[in-house]
Amino acid sequence: MQQEKIRVGIVGAGAVARICHLPNYLSDPRVEVVGIVDINQERAQALADEFGVPAVYPSTTELLSEGGANCISVCVANAFHAPIVLEALQGGADVLVEKPMTLTTAEAAEVAATVKSSGRLLMVGMTNRFGLSSEVLARYAQAGEFGDLYYARAAMLRRRGNPAGWFTNSKLSGGGAMMDIGVHAIDLAWYLLGRPRPVRVSAVMRREIAPYETEYVSSWPTADRPPDGIFDVEDFMTAFIRFENGAALEAAVAWAVNGPETQLTVDLYGNKGGASLNPLKVYTETAGVLSDAEPVIRVKRDPYAEEFAQWIEAVATRGQSPVPVEDGVTVVSILEAIRRSAVEGCEVEVPQVV
Repeated sequence: MQQEKIRVGIVGAGAVARICHLPNYLSDPRVEVVGIVDINQERAQALADEFGVPAVYPSTTELLSEGGANCISVCVANAFHAPIVLEALQGGADVLVEKPMTLTTAEAAEVAATVKSSGRLLMVGMTNRFGLSSEVLARYAQAGEFGDLYYARAAMLRRRGNPAGWFTNSKLSGGGAMMDIGVHAIDLAWYLLGRPRPVRVSAVMRREIAPYETEYVSSWPTADRPPDGIFDVEDFMTAFIRFENGAALEAAVAWAVNGPETQLTVDLYGNKGGASLNPLKVYTETAGVLSDAEPVIRVKRDPYAEEFAQWIEAVATRGQSPVPVEDGVTVVSILEAIRRSAVEGCEVEVPQVV
């Protein structure tokens, strides 16, 4: 008997929906994209026309009731994640939500409770977990090749690279570089450390360079470029995170720095070995001699394609979420502690939810 297709609805007709979600859903024969929601109906219709999506709706309510969607992608500004996710779960849909899952731990706790009570799946879009180099490092760590991992460093520093639109409006984004790229750096390093329980955070957040008028540089495309030009978020964040098992994570991210630019890098330190991501290298001691190795990866894989392949497989087979709600809750709790530490100027406890 032929399995019924997954009826996907997209909430938010912006750049991430266009670049990441729609192409990957439509490339899988198990999926039918039934509709797009956006407060700007013209934008939603233009995106629907571009990808051959049959309908647009003014709200998630209509997408669920009239469009019959049973799987929702949430691709809107961070401030609107929680209410849309909750409505979708309560309406009987599985949910893929872009990072961060919510703005606050209170919202995250409500989402986690609703996932449990509804029996639906939720995945947080932590795309960097799905790169091949990340997968290789995770395999090394899980196999015990590094021994006990006690320290990690993560960084993503842009010379000039802040996005436009809602990203720079704190009421919509919840923060700047931290909520945009910091969430990726922190999540990947924490994941590779084995997802230990965070307990305390000390952080600094600054806005020193952005908004800037630097020429010949580009930024992440956004569908909305509001005329008010609000920019009330940080362009730099650094944090030191302590975990219950004694491990520590140091993270630094920036939309604008006067220094060398880096892609997302993670360094892992264990008592048997260590590793670096971007470039991928493993550091050990063999027969009493220091040894550096470069794992051989002779295939290429798009992290977004792998993320969506695993998500669709989980929905189709009712398997485990590739990035479960519990992980989303923990990352949000770390982000909230970072924000509080930066404001209060001291180390703070991480709120415990899961």
